[in-house]
Amino acid sequence: HLDEALTIPSDVPGPESTLEAQEEPLRVLTATAALAPERQRLITLKYVDGLTNAEIGRIMGRSEGAIKALHHRTLRQLQKALAREVV
Repeated sequence: HLDEALTIPSDVPGPESTLEAQEEPLRVLTATAALAPERQRLITLKYVDGLTNAEIGRIMGRSEGAIKALHHRTLRQLQKALAREVV
């Protein structure tokens, strides 16, 4: 019965998954900090302030289409930077 009491159910996250969950936001923040200032601003306006591409375009003096393209390129850059970190 002691063995049963000490068995951890498979759906309970272990310490390694908790650590990974804590490291992920730091990885994203570090990768974002390495972006050009314009791209950092775009990410902040989009995900922190929750603005639309049109609103961001007005703030940054660019068209909505230009912001959409910049957003796409920025996310691809972040994705590549994060993929390089994975071992």
